[in-house]
Amino acid sequence: MSESPHHTPLFPALYVVATPIGNLGDITLRALDILQRVDRVAAEDTRVSGQLLAHFNISRPLVSIREHNEREAADGVIARIVAGDAVAYLSDAGTPAVSDPGARLVAAVRAAGLRVVPIPGVSAVTTALSVAGMTSGAWLFHGFLPGQARVVHSCGRLRRCPRHWCSTRRRTASKRPSPTWRACSTTRVR
Repeated sequence: MSESPHHTPLFPALYVVATPIGNLGDITLRALDILQRVDRVAAEDTRVSGQLLAHFNISRPLVSIREHNEREAADGVIARIVAGDAVAYLSDAGTPAVSDPGARLVAAVRAAGLRVVPIPGVSAVTTALSVAGMTSGAWLFHGFLPGQARVVHSCGRLRRCPRHWCSTRRRTASKRPSPTWRACSTTRVR
């Protein structure tokens, strides 16, 4: 069990840590505290997470857990937690397991009866909705829109939804989320 300067124990668990989406200044103090105190970091892409950790002068062992190896790698994470380690999981940007890998890892850790702790951070969805000018609190997050050919069809279906909705698009060249967010039912957010 690790401790921070304020003597709060860090229990053996999987810490699902939200990371900045495009601006490193958006990382939370709590996320930095957790990343400094965990025993190791599991990451969607160790190169991306390694750059994040290096930017904040944090050095922790990294293990790759991507969509293609998530089920198998979960066993290693579970073994580390059972052995008493605190393990953080990071996706490339945003909150793991929300339109990113991580859900299988979280499910496996929970199925093993181990603790999973969410560490909140900036949310692109609520950030986009905050500038949409919606007067209703009801909204739906749809996740990533499908390929360009089916975007129009998806938007047509979602426009019939009785709520505002928010979705992301991927840039075709880099496969990274675009900063363009839409609340398509009544307002476009750019």
